[in-house]
Amino acid sequence: MRVLWALGLLGSVAHADVASDVQVVLDDEVGWRPLRTDSSTGAVLSSKRVPALDLMAFRGILPLPEDVDPARLCAVLMDVESHKAVTGRLDASVLISESDNSMTFYQVTKDPRTALTRRAWINRSDFVQSVDGVPGRCHRKWQTLDPAAHPETVAEIHASFPEVVLVSVSHGSWSVQEEPDLGLSLVYRTVVDPSGNVPTIAYNRVVSRTLADNMMTFVAAAR
Repeated sequence: MRVLWALGLLGSVAHADVASDVQVVLDDEVGWRPLRTDSSTGAVLSSKRVPALDLMAFRGILPLPEDVDPARLCAVLMDVESHKAVTGRLDASVLISESDNSMTFYQVTKDPRTALTRRAWINRSDFVQSVDGVPGRCHRKWQTLDPAAHPETVAEIHASFPEVVLVSVSHGSWSVQEEPDLGLSLVYRTVVDPSGNVPTIAYNRVVSRTLADNMMTFVAAAR
């Protein structure tokens, strides 16, 4: 038992080290390659490869419409438990624990009603409610937690969703910040290994098509 605990601890440490490297790459402005500007939302979309994961990351920068309160948008982004209702794409969004500037949670996607199986992830999220003390300027990043280190949460997920596939890699961030030439914007960065029976290349195509719509879902909730 002690050996298994030690192995789990080592796995968690390795997860944390990789997550730190990934967040540095996602936050770095260097290396993002333009994909397109979404015609319906104005979101500027780009991608780049994350060497530590050998996966493609995606970024969207969406200039905020004038009728959106940035402080309200930050509140929506921070309220993980509301995301099931906000997105309409989740069957569960459960807060496990929370402190002043971090939270642990899990989410389960809706049944796609196809040959694909639904996905779930257990994440830790660190956040700053008011960057540099400015209301309406926020940042929330997340990283996948090793399921082996959270057996009770895995059991809870499988009790309600026995067919679910646990995603092994899910990192990213939401920011409300000033962007050059675009003004106050919502910035979304994400890199995911879909796991299971979804080819990564197919998943990348879906993400690149739906990134702007996903961002607009949260913006709409802040109106």
